[in-house]
Amino acid sequence: MKKTIFTLTLCLLLACSQAFAQYWQTFQTKSKFNNNAFEDSQGKIWFFSNYNFELGNLAMFDGSKAVSYSKFQNHKAKFVPMIAEAYGNFYMALQTGLLEYSNGQWNTYDKNSGLPSSLILNLYTDNSGTLWVCPAKFVTGEIGTWKNGKYNPINMQGHSGKAITSIIQDNDGNIWTGMHLGKVAKYDGEKWTNYDNQLSGRHIKSMAIDSKGDLWIAGIEGYFAKYENNQWKEFKHGSGYFNSVTAAPMFILGILPGVIMGYVAPDFTSWSEVVVDKEDNAWILVRKRGVVICDGNSYMTAEEKTAAPKTKKVTDLIVDTNGDIWLTDRKGNVMHYNHSKWKVYSKKDGIPKGLTGVFEDSKGKVWVTGKKAIAVLEK
Repeated sequence: MKKTIFTLTLCLLLACSQAFAQYWQTFQTKSKFNNNAFEDSQGKIWFFSNYNFELGNLAMFDGSKAVSYSKFQNHKAKFVPMIAEAYGNFYMALQTGLLEYSNGQWNTYDKNSGLPSSLILNLYTDNSGTLWVCPAKFVTGEIGTWKNGKYNPINMQGHSGKAITSIIQDNDGNIWTGMHLGKVAKYDGEKWTNYDNQLSGRHIKSMAIDSKGDLWIAGIEGYFAKYENNQWKEFKHGSGYFNSVTAAPMFILGILPGVIMGYVAPDFTSWSEVVVDKEDNAWILVRKRGVVICDGNSYMTAEEKTAAPKTKKVTDLIVDTNGDIWLTDRKGNVMHYNHSKWKVYSKKDGIPKGLTGVFEDSKGKVWVTGKKAIAVLEK
């Protein structure tokens, strides 16, 4: 009798623990990989690949299943730099033009319909609801606003003219741009201020604003910097991967038909990504070198600072609405840091292999992307 009671009690405890446990639900896609996500106003989550030359496919989760696209509105959907909403419309940037979903129908815009280029590297909706569009011709580019089916170019005088790969608005309403093979420029609504002469890094791929309104930027080869009190503080983690061993393969890739060396090369190096936590520390992901944490004066590796698991294979990081840190890596691990301790989810928890991205939706659910699959953490 005692054995029966013990067995029933154990089963009950196990059932209760499973009921309150967090678990991952996986959905298969046809995508090679995706490393970014966007949630639209209808609650649909779009997964896409927004890094040059690293071609994936577009996928969308409609609430019950994942829908994959190799083409979208007769356009190739392998390289999708950005997705945005503005003016009640839905916009998708592709390498073949700008798609606009308005009043129940799709409209296509490209070089033949008023854009300076059919290659759109970025879209951004600012705090006033204005949509910014960044067309590019490989290493050169410009920026303009979009409304009522019309592109309105911004005067580029004072800007370096490099293709814009990152864009953000600061607390004062200034628009900051990070450039491909370039550095950073600020637009105050009237003129540009170019910081090429003040910065040593280049190919600024990621930017973030902390709670004090200071700007953080991250580029290639472990470079990152902070703009505080009208001054730059620069940092570098590692020496990057431009060396005699990698130079030859990149040159060969660069001369392939249709590929410009200067356009592709930075994405084969240790480009970086930056987010800011609730304590205003910047977390910088440096590809193949791991994650470092910077307080604005000095930095330490995440392993040294927080006893993090190994981060050299980390592929993406975010700060969620609670201020917690989430990391994904190529081994199929998801790492969660609540500023007290780390929790690691692995493939045994049902996570897809080869993770490439992490995203939090409006309901607080955490999504990850992997090879031909996406997964969500049910809390």
